[in-house]
Amino acid sequence: MKKALITGATGCVGRHLCEHLIKRDYQVTGTGRNAAIGRKLQNLGVTFLEGDLTTLDLDPLFKDQPDIVFHSAAFSSAWGRREDFFKINVSATKRLFDAASRHNVKRFVYLSSPSIYFNFTDRYNLREDAPLPATPVNAYAESKIAAENMLLTSPFNGTERIILRPRGILGPYDSALAPRLAQAVQNGPLPKLRGGQALVDYTCVQNLVHALHLCAAHTGDLDGHILNISNDAPVTVQTLLQKSLDALDLTATWLPVPVWLARALARFGEARARRDPAFKEPRITEYAIGLLAYGQTLDITAAKDILGYQPVVTLDEGLASLKDWWRTRHDD
Repeated sequence: MKKALITGATGCVGRHLCEHLIKRDYQVTGTGRNAAIGRKLQNLGVTFLEGDLTTLDLDPLFKDQPDIVFHSAAFSSAWGRREDFFKINVSATKRLFDAASRHNVKRFVYLSSPSIYFNFTDRYNLREDAPLPATPVNAYAESKIAAENMLLTSPFNGTERIILRPRGILGPYDSALAPRLAQAVQNGPLPKLRGGQALVDYTCVQNLVHALHLCAAHTGDLDGHILNISNDAPVTVQTLLQKSLDALDLTATWLPVPVWLARALARFGEARARRDPAFKEPRITEYAIGLLAYGQTLDITAAKDILGYQPVVTLDEGLASLKDWWRTRHDD
């Protein structure tokens, strides 16, 4: 029986991965900060330990000697204090990787982000070796780059390091896109930037979980590989947003706005939020404007060639599953 340790097990990706691997007779240990969801995972057969990776005693997580660690826990947001991003996304990752190495784990899979590619321009068919911006778009992207570099420059001592960069994760248990979109609709018209025609990639969570499972099943050496992941079927921003709104039973009005004006207003809001002691996230960030205005697609040839990855769920199928969950999500 294969054994897996999953961090961020109570988040969207981690929860799906727990369910997926349990159904395939893996012995799964999970950790996360949501005790209620942790109990649901325990009912499925997951050994769950509640805690924060920045302070948690990590050795008990390795009690069952996992073959693979899936590190999906992160502070993932377009807004936050730089020190918090680095504490959670870099320092905690190093703690976990060092513990995995001490316990002779064969494989360590780190979930990074294609936000590291973003530079407020259209960037299409990006390979994993595409040049990165001289200045990361925000502290989140900066912390993800730092975590990748930390992992890849650590001396190899038997624990393989694999990095996945999934683009725009969507599906059931979503705590990012769906609730933010619902809130945005309540706040008023949605900005329509550059006609909503920028091409974007996305990843149904079921496809990401499939890619993660392939990382566990792979029999060769995966150390040092960085792999883009997506549905490999780009659509326009307008199409993706409208389909998502339909799945969430939301109706929006659209307001065409020049990109320069939207960015200026966002920068103003961010500056005011930084002066506020509460540091509350502004209604919209400049990065969010960028995601609506500029295209980004990924070349996933490496994932296909190395893992044998192919998407197993289409956008419409993924959104149908999101719709079913959204209507009955009250206890999640």
